[in-house]
Amino acid sequence: MPTEPEMIKGEDAPIVRPFLPPSFVGHLDAIAPTIVYHYTDQNGLMGIVRENSIWATQIQYLNDSTEMQRIFKIIEGHANIKYDAISRSYINEYANYKIESYDDNDTPTPTMVSGDYWRQLIALATGDFVLGSIAQDVFIACFCSEGDLLSQWRGYSGGAYGYSLGFTSQGLVQMALASNFIFGSCIYNANLQNAIAQDLIDYYKECVDSGRSLDDTIAEFAKSAGICGAFFKDESFKEEREWRLVSIPASRQIAHFRAGKSMIAPYTKISIGCGSEPSIKHLFVGPCPHMRLSRASVLGLLRREGVSGRSETAQQNLPEVLASSIPFRNW
Repeated sequence: MPTEPEMIKGEDAPIVRPFLPPSFVGHLDAIAPTIVYHYTDQNGLMGIVRENSIWATQIQYLNDSTEMQRIFKIIEGHANIKYDAISRSYINEYANYKIESYDDNDTPTPTMVSGDYWRQLIALATGDFVLGSIAQDVFIACFCSEGDLLSQWRGYSGGAYGYSLGFTSQGLVQMALASNFIFGSCIYNANLQNAIAQDLIDYYKECVDSGRSLDDTIAEFAKSAGICGAFFKDESFKEEREWRLVSIPASRQIAHFRAGKSMIAPYTKISIGCGSEPSIKHLFVGPCPHMRLSRASVLGLLRREGVSGRSETAQQNLPEVLASSIPFRNW
């Protein structure tokens, strides 16, 4: 019998954390680098520092519009393969579904019943996630294990001059818990992606077989797949070594709006806190023509906005502002 979803604390009422497969949870337990970096442009840096928060973008508005569909394509492939052969008792249980093919003895063809049923379930879950309200409540903030990486300067500095802000992984875990997010590294390994997909199929098939309603199963399936899939990336992006904060669906994130490259993008704010320890440990100034002046202005911004913390000691311990060592010119 499937276990009940975990209840976590919300502002107004408890939030149900959807089922997360053991293979996925095991991945989240991997040891993170001590510091991970959030790359941004000038406007992003000023917004983070002034508002004391990181901006997490709604998943539908990420640079790769197909990224969120990856897990559903994998799940669909697994469902079609595994459940094309199925027991007669299972066929009888779902005899109310339309049967389009019979064998020579006028017996329903197992492939048609099982295949159609699971394809329908996957299609409904995909539609519920991609087109429904679930995707609107999944927000992502991205980090990298390297703070001075050429590909990141090219991709995340908006074609201008960028910065990478170094946060402790331990601090991000605490931020995640306080904001109903999950912190973990992206999953590039195809074998692990397949294992997670199979775990999801097995769990939700058991849910239906144990008598849980199809509507409830589809909704929960979409949420679980949405969370796991938010960490899936193609292996060709492995060099990025990306880490993410991903919101839990149904956590009622408040959406704000910012200008994007081609459209207005919804985002939510994750408080980075301002306790006795600096929220930002250090940051890199990306390649630019006036490095000395740029570092000085960033240091002035940090000092004025007080991102180092509330205590007097912390105020005297501003994050170190480092210069990129990469000989890259985009001016």
